[in-house]
Amino acid sequence: MLTWESIVVGSVIGVFATAEWPTVRQWALASLLVICAGVHMHATRPGEERRRAGRLRTEYVDHSGLWTFGAALALPIPMAVVFIVGIGVHRWQIARKPPCRVIFTNATIQASAVATAWWATAVPGLAWLRGDTPIPTTSMSQVAISLVSLSGVMVIYFATQTLIIGVARLCQPPGSSARSLHPSIVVRCIGTWPDNRELLLTLLAGFGCAVAANVLAGVPLVLVTIGAVAVTRKVQLAELRDRQRRLDAKTGLLNAVGWARAARTALYRHYLDHRLCAVLLVDIDHFKLINDEHGHHNGDIAIRAVGRTLQDQTRPGDLVARFGGEEFVVLLTSTVADEALATAERIRQAVAALDVRGQRSLGGTPVTMKVKVSIGLALQRAASDEDLAVVLDHILALSQLDDQSAEEMPDLLTDLESSADAALYRAKDQGRDRVVVAPHPDTAPANTPMDTSSSSWNLAFVEHHHPRDSR
Repeated sequence: MLTWESIVVGSVIGVFATAEWPTVRQWALASLLVICAGVHMHATRPGEERRRAGRLRTEYVDHSGLWTFGAALALPIPMAVVFIVGIGVHRWQIARKPPCRVIFTNATIQASAVATAWWATAVPGLAWLRGDTPIPTTSMSQVAISLVSLSGVMVIYFATQTLIIGVARLCQPPGSSARSLHPSIVVRCIGTWPDNRELLLTLLAGFGCAVAANVLAGVPLVLVTIGAVAVTRKVQLAELRDRQRRLDAKTGLLNAVGWARAARTALYRHYLDHRLCAVLLVDIDHFKLINDEHGHHNGDIAIRAVGRTLQDQTRPGDLVARFGGEEFVVLLTSTVADEALATAERIRQAVAALDVRGQRSLGGTPVTMKVKVSIGLALQRAASDEDLAVVLDHILALSQLDDQSAEEMPDLLTDLESSADAALYRAKDQGRDRVVVAPHPDTAPANTPMDTSSSSWNLAFVEHHHPRDSR
């Protein structure tokens, strides 16, 4: 990383040392671009901050790229470099990422901009973007040359970023992102068409920005700015709605849709890395009685209290979701049998220690509720070569499915969920307020709170379905 960033810094210093002093027109154009880019980023900052906060572990396209690409086409290289650094400093305030990642990203953009500017000055047909020649409108041959040169510019910008970031992606360990799990090296490097479509549209908008800067003294840039704000806000709103669709409105945890994809991605990642995971199904005991005695509003308070406890008792890398009603599910990552059992028992005890405070429907007097849970635990078995081949097939299938299909896809996760559900029913049968571990031929812990007779190790009890509200 530092070597790459040093190369970029050295190249930029060399460009500054050999560059001519900008003209008055170039200063004016740079000032106009700064104003328009500032308006765009300021008007979309709240949504961008939420967007980045929701995608800390994934890549996405920042629409400020339209200004960096436009500056690379319309400004001298030194001015474009300073312009890009300014955008990077502004975005750093809401990046929520380590400085090394921010610097690497900005250095990559700088390299793409320098390569783009070099190409734009080296090939014929694009001098009008810098105001050196009139805009070609009469000669079809000049228009054709300009279009071909512009295509080359976009390819250079895209290829430079793809080469640098693609190498960084390939250096990541398998499972560090959803893309890194894909079996195709091409997809792992450059992504799929949906991944790159927004970048290409941003580059087209950047070309429009450069054109607008050279027409009618740059007045059309106002329209570009208005359009950029509108499009960015629309994308931010769409992503916000998509995230909300994956979250449970009552607790803020993942819902069944969000769990299906997130849990599979994490499970596959650890499977390929030969690390074990465990699934806990957590169900509130006698929840119907809580609703009947204290009202549904207080029942909701109890659900939220249990959800917070699950988050407090698990690690940042674990996943917690609410399946609906009074049932929760937890994916414990990088764990072993005894550790998973200890975590489940710690959750059970923490919930039992809660004093959930609410208000009675009649008169609004305070009420304190005690809540207990039953937990079914299933541990993933160690991966065999055959299992790994199946997982790779599932990874490919998952990348091609929508959320609804992913939720219904039978695989390792559904097997773990079924085993955990069977153990949960056993916990209910044994008297509730306990942890029961699903039978596992490879990794069944020795000291588990369950009957170890031969019949209890038989999963036939899965067939006895109890009504959910009677739990």
